[in-house]
Amino acid sequence: MNNVLMIAYHYPPEGSSSGVLRTLKFSKYLPEFGWRPHVLTLKEQFYLRKDEELARDIPLDAVVHRTAALDPRLSFSLPDRFAGWVPFGVLEGKRLSRHERIDALFSTSPLPSAHLIALLLKRSLKRPWVADFRDPWVEDGAWPRPGSLRYRIESFLEKQVLRRADWITVTTEGLREHLLRRCHGLSARKVVVIENGFDEEDFRDVEKKHEPEASRFIILHAGMVTPEYRDPFPLLEAVADLVRYATAPASIESNTAGSESSAL
Repeated sequence: MNNVLMIAYHYPPEGSSSGVLRTLKFSKYLPEFGWRPHVLTLKEQFYLRKDEELARDIPLDAVVHRTAALDPRLSFSLPDRFAGWVPFGVLEGKRLSRHERIDALFSTSPLPSAHLIALLLKRSLKRPWVADFRDPWVEDGAWPRPGSLRYRIESFLEKQVLRRADWITVTTEGLREHLLRRCHGLSARKVVVIENGFDEEDFRDVEKKHEPEASRFIILHAGMVTPEYRDPFPLLEAVADLVRYATAPASIESNTAGSESSAL
């Protein structure tokens, strides 16, 4: 078995983001492909919200290493409020490399501090590194404020990660294009889309229910919506077009019938 060091803030029992499921499921299925996951994350006291039910899903093959961090209320909050995790994460990563044969690095954001830990470990350990982006780091026009000092610093750090990582994985084709635009010269071949999905085993015991056809349907987006990055209007306009298309035949038949009656 090869050993991969997975650096992630969101890992059970952390429960503030659906992104926790991506790293959790990666750590569950990687052993099938010959990789033993060593998960580097924070001590539970630093999680803003916990889900103890989710903690039961941590796979037996995953070795979880939890570190301390500087108090988020006192530490430097760039690129995020857990920047104080970086020195502790790097020290723990180096310690693990002395006791375990770490063959590859994996980091996932948000939070981008995980990428900074991997960036520093990449320089010292010289291991292949996969940087996973579940969401954009810098969102043009949204965050940080364009032209600000924070924008310039975070844009620089983002480009360092994109250029130094051996592979970059993203959740959508749109995010792939976003990163390619933001980092000129970034090879398109090294940015790979691995979409979010679901684990069939989680639904193995769910009973199928046959319900009568509903007169309406519900669209759920379990995430943030912003005009700059997740503008909902194209979707709503498409739904409106479908509604108009679905009701058009009845209107045409009605007009046709009316014309025939007038002719008679």
